[in-house]
Amino acid sequence: MDSQSNITIPSLTQIYDEDPNAQKNRILADDELLDLRVMKETHIRLANTINEEVERARHAHEALVQKYQEQIRTLEATQSQLHASKRSLDILVAQQPAQLAEAERLSGLIHPIRRLPSDILQYLFESAYSAKDKEDRFFAALTLSQVCQRWRAIALNTPRLWCYIDYVFQDGIDPESFWGWVIPRVKAVPAD
Repeated sequence: MDSQSNITIPSLTQIYDEDPNAQKNRILADDELLDLRVMKETHIRLANTINEEVERARHAHEALVQKYQEQIRTLEATQSQLHASKRSLDILVAQQPAQLAEAERLSGLIHPIRRLPSDILQYLFESAYSAKDKEDRFFAALTLSQVCQRWRAIALNTPRLWCYIDYVFQDGIDPESFWGWVIPRVKAVPAD
């Protein structure tokens, strides 16, 4: 404010906030009319520029929404694949022991020792029996007779496996039934 002229200079916000002539119905001067037309065109250009920016922003937003939706679909598909993969893995892991057991069973069936004739197996049993200490021979014969049905039949029909029996009776074992089981296996071989 200037003290000598007593003229009040409005602040910048007052200039833009209130037009002192806006409520008055007056005829505009030519230069004022020209300024207003220029300002109108400037506002129209700015509005058009902003409108273009809004359209670009809208398109960018729509593209991002589409991309987001596509990623959601991709994520859902991946989740389904992940679930199916986990289920397949669980099934395979559950089947693995059974498959290994079956492979082991088949290995036993195709093992070369199964092709040996019974007389060769009988000879091997007698050799294994003779290689043991006397006190371990009875348990060796029992072990050989418990491998499979074929070996059991061969072991039970090999009297030499049952000719030396070193056995300590424990409580609850009936000696009569034990000897009733052993004596028929000894057959014609002298027993000790």
